[in-house]
Amino acid sequence: MSNKQLQIMISSVLSAMAVTFFSIDIISDLNSRISKLEIENSSLLDRVIKQEESLEVIVTATMYYAQPHLTDSTPNILADGTTIEVDKAGQYRYVALSRDLLSRWGGPFEYGDYILVDGTKNKKWDGIWQIRDTMAVRWKKRIDFLCSFDTDQFKFENVKIKLVSA
Repeated sequence: MSNKQLQIMISSVLSAMAVTFFSIDIISDLNSRISKLEIENSSLLDRVIKQEESLEVIVTATMYYAQPHLTDSTPNILADGTTIEVDKAGQYRYVALSRDLLSRWGGPFEYGDYILVDGTKNKKWDGIWQIRDTMAVRWKKRIDFLCSFDTDQFKFENVKIKLVSA
């Protein structure tokens, strides 16, 4: 083997060793970053879960009937696609929320979520309700109870709604 070939071989081996050394260092650094991000992600997830569990919003509570003049042309179909029997509307324990409270418009609640309502007069409307409908655009921080036709209209201020964990 000539000196030239030996130099090329040594140069190649040294280059390979340098690349390996730097690669190991880079991989080690990336693994360290990944570990830190996993810990941060876990912490953030815990915070989100705790925030959702304690999420409480103060709203004005009103009621509506499943009638075209209060809904749209299909009062038997709620915003999430649920079909109801209009004459049994009050038996479902469904509510509509104002758009600012629904996730598709940046709010904290989803269709299908169960909420705990607290603070209605005589506690008649307090309890667990399911979010199935959306209120008109003009309303903010509102909840609307889906009621039967024989229910008297009502409005309650400072009602608490809280997400119930599944």
